[in-house]
Amino acid sequence: MSWRYTTHIHVPERNRPLASTRIRSLSASRGLSALRASQPPDNYSKYANRLEQPTERTSGRQLQRILQYCVTPCRPLPTFRRAETTIHDTDCDEVYPSLYIGDVASAKNKTFLRLMGITHILNTAEGSRYGQVDTGHRYYRDMPNIRYMGFPMTDHPSTDISRYFYIASKFIENGIDSGGKVLVHCMMGISRSATCALAYLMINRKMSAVDAIRTVRLRRDVRPNDGFLQQLADLDNELRRERAPVDMSDSPLTKEYQERRKVDKIAKMKSRCYQAVMKDFFFNR
Repeated sequence: MSWRYTTHIHVPERNRPLASTRIRSLSASRGLSALRASQPPDNYSKYANRLEQPTERTSGRQLQRILQYCVTPCRPLPTFRRAETTIHDTDCDEVYPSLYIGDVASAKNKTFLRLMGITHILNTAEGSRYGQVDTGHRYYRDMPNIRYMGFPMTDHPSTDISRYFYIASKFIENGIDSGGKVLVHCMMGISRSATCALAYLMINRKMSAVDAIRTVRLRRDVRPNDGFLQQLADLDNELRRERAPVDMSDSPLTKEYQERRKVDKIAKMKSRCYQAVMKDFFFNR
């Protein structure tokens, strides 16, 4: 609309706010908004507590939020100083006692493996394609104390990594139980190797998916892809169903058994009453 068609509204002087009053109210509102922006929202603590509470069913999205809210501090390996780790050019962390997650450099550096005392190596990215690590039994043939296992996987959400969960857990458990040290690695030590290590903690150490992620994230910045997180959530739900106490009170077999017991009790009571009546009848004749 053009300015020619606008009408001028007259406001009396007594109803007009002073300029100083408007400036003070504007500055006060800006200060209040800045104060609110600097403080966390009121529902932040409620939302964080909601993440801590276990739900009936674990989902991949829930595990993504746990990864987002868990912060990994910078901790060097206890065996090495920061300078020595830089010299060996390795990226490796002990995420659980005798369980290490590392990258391709830590898996190929034999001097580093000897100094760390690694006895078992699990390659979760075995292969010669892009994004895979081309090591195998022949690569460690000059290290007879090394036991090797490899999974030919790619870091893609559609990869079925769940079929290796129990095999990887068994390999890691055998290595730790024998008094050795296990290195689980992939290309960067973030997704595939971390997923297998998390599966081991869930299967053999009876941890939930949330607790396993928190345990590992305290020592290494791991980030499995969305497909792997969903498969870990499915594993968590499966393990939770297996470990839950079985309630047979609502089972149809149990109900049928209880009904049969009631019928048997009534039949026994009737037979006893009949025997007592017949005994009184014969003795009182």
